[in-house]
Amino acid sequence: MSLTEDAIGNGPGSSPPSAPPQGSARRRRRFRWWWLLPPAALVIAAAATVLTMLAATYQPLVPGDLSGPNLIPGMPKAQGARWVNTFGASPGDLYFPPQQGTFTVSASIRNAGSRAVTIESISLPNTTATLVQAGPVQYALGFREVTVAHVLRNVTLRPGDSIYIGIPVRSGPCGDRSGWTSQDSFLVRERFLSFTHTVSLPFTSDGGSLILHTLSHPGGTDAFCVSK
Repeated sequence: MSLTEDAIGNGPGSSPPSAPPQGSARRRRRFRWWWLLPPAALVIAAAATVLTMLAATYQPLVPGDLSGPNLIPGMPKAQGARWVNTFGASPGDLYFPPQQGTFTVSASIRNAGSRAVTIESISLPNTTATLVQAGPVQYALGFREVTVAHVLRNVTLRPGDSIYIGIPVRSGPCGDRSGWTSQDSFLVRERFLSFTHTVSLPFTSDGGSLILHTLSHPGGTDAFCVSK
């Protein structure tokens, strides 16, 4: 009796036909999505880094359209303040002669961004010995008629909101007629999310400055003093 190929293949002691490694293929397919994790993690980390940098540097505050010697009711007014260097359409700079006691310098601030920020505090930089801050800053909402003012502390400005501010200052009763100094900006400490930083803003929308005489004393050369 002859043995056929089928019989040989299925006879005793012969190896059964090998089946395709389906389990291994399923395992490879099952775990293949893990390969995507490292690239996805890099993309997420890069996006988080960019968003953090944008949040840390977000600064939407700009000078408002209104400025003047004193925009806040009830705060002490300067005597003899007036606009100078008014060339063309520019309102120019604001001149303050020597003063007795405390007076107020003002500005307005507007949120020109798309997110709300919180103003924690406002101060004058120590750039001149002529003008020094003399008390807490007050603010009023940026409406046409200002009737109520508050001490400025953690004021949130939504997009498009604006406020007027008043900074009480002192200069001195005597100045030098030939000596001049200027205060070009004020400092705003602002907070967005968990990020806080300080920015410098000009007193007017076109970058105008506060102009003052340098300090002098009675009897000094070119000195002039204001009476009480």
